[in-house]
Amino acid sequence: MAMPSYAVTVEKIIPWGDYGASTHIFYKSNHSDTSTNLFSSRIEMSADSTQRLYFEFHSNTSADTMPSVDNEPTATDGLYTLMGVTMLFDGQAVAMLGSAKTYSYVDDGAQHNRNDENNENNETYYSFTPRNAKGHSDLVRLLKSATSPVSVRFRGETIYLPVMGFMKIWNADEHR
Repeated sequence: MAMPSYAVTVEKIIPWGDYGASTHIFYKSNHSDTSTNLFSSRIEMSADSTQRLYFEFHSNTSADTMPSVDNEPTATDGLYTLMGVTMLFDGQAVAMLGSAKTYSYVDDGAQHNRNDENNENNETYYSFTPRNAKGHSDLVRLLKSATSPVSVRFRGETIYLPVMGFMKIWNADEHR
């Protein structure tokens, strides 16, 4: 069964290099809530000292709305839920491994309970990186060779990831 794809309304894009080794897309979903979501990609050194791509998503939705996790059991590590998902980059499926965390934030000076399902101030944060070396190298090659934004399909939404500036940031010495 195919997942529906929903359009988004982009509010702001911060290109690669304007805010460190990352790009950020602020948007609203056209199919659900009116809150602003954030999709980001960043380049960092991993625990094994290799350069890695990470993809992050912040939303007011609950972790319970996460799509199927590749038929794998989900493990809980403290407040984080570990999971695997498949993301599509220009139609190319990439297996990702990552985590999700639901938390609350302070609004109008009041601390909100993160376990309150009716609390509109709960946010969910997802962070993913390609699951294996082949998926990672294929994705880096795609971003380096793209001449226009790369479509990213995640959670039934399609977001266009900027590529201008990616190669310069990826090749910079400060990430090695």
